[in-house]
Amino acid sequence: MSTSRFSIYFGPLSLNYGTPSVNKPVHGNAVNTQALIDTAIDNMFADLMTSPITDITLWLMHFPDASSPFISQPDLLTINGVPIVPTETPNGDFWSLPPKLPAKIQALRAAGKNVVASMGGYDGSGTFKQIAKIGVDKFIQQLETQLFKPYNVNGLDIDLEAGSNISWYDAYKENAATVVELSNKLAAAGYVVTHAPAYQLSTSFYTDSCPGLPNDMPILQATYNSKTGQQAVSWLNTQFYAGGDPYTSQGAITGFEDMVAALSSQTDKTGIDKPENFLLAGFWPKVEDPEYPSGTQPVSGNVPLDQSPTVVENALNGLKKKYPDGYGGTFDWLYQYFTSSQQGHKSQQHDWQVMSDAL
Repeated sequence: MSTSRFSIYFGPLSLNYGTPSVNKPVHGNAVNTQALIDTAIDNMFADLMTSPITDITLWLMHFPDASSPFISQPDLLTINGVPIVPTETPNGDFWSLPPKLPAKIQALRAAGKNVVASMGGYDGSGTFKQIAKIGVDKFIQQLETQLFKPYNVNGLDIDLEAGSNISWYDAYKENAATVVELSNKLAAAGYVVTHAPAYQLSTSFYTDSCPGLPNDMPILQATYNSKTGQQAVSWLNTQFYAGGDPYTSQGAITGFEDMVAALSSQTDKTGIDKPENFLLAGFWPKVEDPEYPSGTQPVSGNVPLDQSPTVVENALNGLKKKYPDGYGGTFDWLYQYFTSSQQGHKSQQHDWQVMSDAL
């Protein structure tokens, strides 16, 4: 039986979700944000080392279309508008890269876990336009010298999405060629490459046809090198919480099966001979932190993990029954560590246990 992957997404560098700012009190009390971040990171990485997690995706680069990092400083790669160096942002809110992070990432890598960076997201398609302007080769050089090598990151997750002022169709039509070139060149250089399509919003661009590519071929055909037999994309982190019927277990199971069926007819054109092993069913667990008063919860997910059996548990059990020889796995979003410095890691451990048991 094959082993299913268990991946997580989290944003320890920007800490946009839930972590209090230096200038913003929590429950009426001033806090030392850096101390809170340090505690959260220590708890998080200690748990990751002993968890069943196989892959960690650092949600680093989510650029609004209007403020891509390459517009004002074309030679400088930045994260959330902050240069990739361990210094505080101009407004004093967050640290871009905690100094202790490289050693902790290296420990995860030594334990056999992948650690990749993620770029894109909703309203982030403008970044790919800027990458096209400076050139994919130059961008990869920036990634290698400013992120991959100094921070022990071994790949990139690409999340091309729509935005406030651009449709899903246009986002792919304008940027799919850049995404494919970036994926192919990173894979050729030996890096892990994953993509994060949103179910029913962009998955058809991967399995059916994609505007902006030759003959509108689907992305997974454009990332396949028939001469070498290499598929540049290692797996898809499919967002089953982003479209279609994301709040029910059957919705996720049906969506997974539909994608497997679509890819099964394209094996000779994609190199993906076992589509069920190529897909990770992604969920966004709902966080309810008792330390936050009603109406003040940080940004959270939409799939409950506080019920038994849960939506996620039922979905994963259903997939295990459908694919008894194994399937790709699942991914989770990590937020609890940054909603409560005292209880967050306990809540996250519970979530991971629920999901790993279901796998």
